Amino acid sequence: LSISSLNPILEPLAELQARGVIVTPPNPKEYDKFMLNLSRNSYKNGEQGFVLSNDGFREEIESDPDNSLGGWLNQEGRVTYSFAFEIADGEVAVEFFPNARHPLVQSMLRLG
Repeated sequence: LSISSLNPILEPLAELQARGVIVTPPNPKEYDKFMLNLSRNSYKNGEQGFVLSNDGFREEIESDPDNSLGGWLNQEGRVTYSFAFEIADGEVAVEFFPNARHPLVQSMLRLG
């Protein structure tokens, strides 16, 4: 699945997909499992993968054989986010806000 084929506005995401930064699941029915396994197990040059999601992943946590998924998600693995919308003069502006308390976001803010 090509991101840019969905919507031309998503072209920056398509560029990240082409570089391998963003991946899409091979089977859409198992996207949660694919995403969680990829982010937990993809260590490249000592860097950890993260999941950008507000999903609680209850089913995956309950079926986790070593009961470590929930702790990983809540401590460092999942970056939650919010959107803010503003409508002014007929124009819609959308702002994306990752959770500023997450260690990854704090590190990025320090690098500035």
